[in-house]
Amino acid sequence: RGWQYYPRSTSSLDSYLYGFSENASASRPPVVPIVLATKTEDFKSEEFFTLYYFTVFLSVIFVLRELLELKAQRRQYFKSAENIFEMFIIFLTLLCQIFLFSYSDNVYFYEILQVLTVFFGWLGLTFHFAKLPSIGIYINLAVKVLEK
Repeated sequence: RGWQYYPRSTSSLDSYLYGFSENASASRPPVVPIVLATKTEDFKSEEFFTLYYFTVFLSVIFVLRELLELKAQRRQYFKSAENIFEMFIIFLTLLCQIFLFSYSDNVYFYEILQVLTVFFGWLGLTFHFAKLPSIGIYINLAVKVLEK
């Protein structure tokens, strides 16, 4: 069967995790979800606004770079999958920045949006690293394996 890093039954799981048996489940510590910024005070701090405006500044630079590339290439710009993918990442980033201040109203939606933005941003960064000769060979190899 392979290695098992967890106990086989839930009673032994409770004793493994919490140090007591199934009979003492009333004293189990409460499960508290971890959410980083849910209080309105977190959105009013100086550190938050510094990071927020820095992110907006970098986003504006990224948008300007893409607009200059669009102006230079015109119709050829939309024929490249990489450019369309970068526009998608810009769109997700702008949505995150716009919906940030209504975070407490739509927590579930915003967290999904954040996950998608980080994932596709990471994927875009990976494809940029694929252009480097020393790293690109491994990324291209992984893409070829995933295609099969």
